[in-house]
Amino acid sequence: MYTNIDNNDGVKGVVEYLRTQNVYHKAISRIESLLHWVLQHNYFTYGGKLYRQVKGTAMGSNVAPAYANLFMAYHECKMWRVIPKPLLYKRYLDDILIVVKTEEEFRRYFSYMNMMSRSLKFTFVKCEKSLAFLDLKISLGGKFRREGKLNYALFQKPKSKNVFIHPECDIKPNVKFGWITGENIRFLRNSASKKEFKKTMRYFRQDLLFRGIPEDIIEKYIIYKYKHRYLYYDKKVEKEVENPPTYLVCESDVLDRIFTKFVYRVNCLYDSSIVLVVKNYHKLIDELNRLALKVLDMEDQDI
Repeated sequence: MYTNIDNNDGVKGVVEYLRTQNVYHKAISRIESLLHWVLQHNYFTYGGKLYRQVKGTAMGSNVAPAYANLFMAYHECKMWRVIPKPLLYKRYLDDILIVVKTEEEFRRYFSYMNMMSRSLKFTFVKCEKSLAFLDLKISLGGKFRREGKLNYALFQKPKSKNVFIHPECDIKPNVKFGWITGENIRFLRNSASKKEFKKTMRYFRQDLLFRGIPEDIIEKYIIYKYKHRYLYYDKKVEKEVENPPTYLVCESDVLDRIFTKFVYRVNCLYDSSIVLVVKNYHKLIDELNRLALKVLDMEDQDI
């Protein structure tokens, strides 16, 4: 999808969607200019020759997911004005899960979606009992008949090779093996039953051992069992309630004030355009609060 969106249509869609969300007009103008620059300056070499990409975003570009997501959101907003929402509609970029009552109703959605933009062409898979959506296999089984609940398990593409980081790579252990815990949590989320979780983890351990990762490392980083399925989230919430953050300004307020209403004044303060990119969440909040305090000080001086 990233490489198929027409540049002009894409930027127009993003800008129009941001306007519907009441984003500060100067921030929209800045985003529009930056998007045009990014889309017009994608270069690559092939066969010893230098090429410039003239359509879509470059694969791997940081802006690509947000750009594609906003482009789709713009067309969704238009669609909901003329067609009522179905029983269930879930989307991740251009992967969409729709549950409807009749096939005629689905055809109506599908026809409209393929007319939304020349950049978007959808295909569909019709499922009655089971389907694969992203990394989930969702099915209607005995649990659905008894309790009205869906059954779900991990889905992996048949061609998935499970090629993991080699254990002898010269990088920090937490970086080299920390992803194992992340996968452990993902498998926990994606398993509707203890049986499914144990089966998934058994195959995962086998793949790790085959890759040459020692058993003691595997045991160290696989820390969540099925019994932690709900406790993991509950403990996290309780911890935050017991030790509330001491930030002066809450995250949503900071994001709104810094990057919309006061973005121009913050830029003037630094005499340059600010681009803030922080991987660590807490560092991001700390930085936003630091900037917020400066903006609030400027307001006090004006008064």
